[in-house]
Amino acid sequence: MLISFLEHEGCTIGAPVLQKAAAQGIDLAEIENLTERSLAAGQAKQERDWVVLDDSICTIRLPKITPRYTLDDPFIAKFISAPDAYPDQPGCYLDDLNKIYDVYWFKREKAFQDFFSTVAGALIAGDIAFFSDEVQTAPAGYLVIDESACPTTEYANQARLARAGYEERFSDYVRFLSKHSVCDSRVPHGPNFVAQLGQQDNPNAWFWMEYYLITAAAGWREGLSYNQKGVNRPPLCSYKN
Repeated sequence: MLISFLEHEGCTIGAPVLQKAAAQGIDLAEIENLTERSLAAGQAKQERDWVVLDDSICTIRLPKITPRYTLDDPFIAKFISAPDAYPDQPGCYLDDLNKIYDVYWFKREKAFQDFFSTVAGALIAGDIAFFSDEVQTAPAGYLVIDESACPTTEYANQARLARAGYEERFSDYVRFLSKHSVCDSRVPHGPNFVAQLGQQDNPNAWFWMEYYLITAAAGWREGLSYNQKGVNRPPLCSYKN
């Protein structure tokens, strides 16, 4: 149960993860013992206040995120476009999601968190995709690939097929960042990053944006808010010292 829990937390142990574990009834002494054993055996790395377990004992899986809204919620359903709204990338899209922020200023932080949880939850569930098969062509938006929410198109079928190995590729993405990205620095992205990661064969040239949104919603980017960009924390990076 413990390893299964940590797999969805980026195989990373730190204060927020311990709080979540305690809330789920997991024995914190068990986590402390695992941490000590793993560090002693060279199966984990200390990153300041964080400990990252290596892939010999923990496989990173997609985080568990409870979305504020789902596609069948009337509030979100009204944002779904017609299938022919974007002829060059045909399919239904979640349009004008920024209207989630169309609230009183003192509610905008909650609206911001609602936006991230909604998008990330739908990405993880396979209901939407931020998809383009070309690096030079940005996606028109969040493409709906849930056939129960929108009549399917060939382009949506391509996006759906592009999800093959989605969780495995996510694990590779996080482990790569853990080794090659410095905490407090700019988040790697774009074609050069994809080449370094070795995922040029990924059918979705913009997969990294999906993974960024998921990890941000999971809380792996500290200080992210309506007004602040935040910074990556382990497992998405390593500290210089």
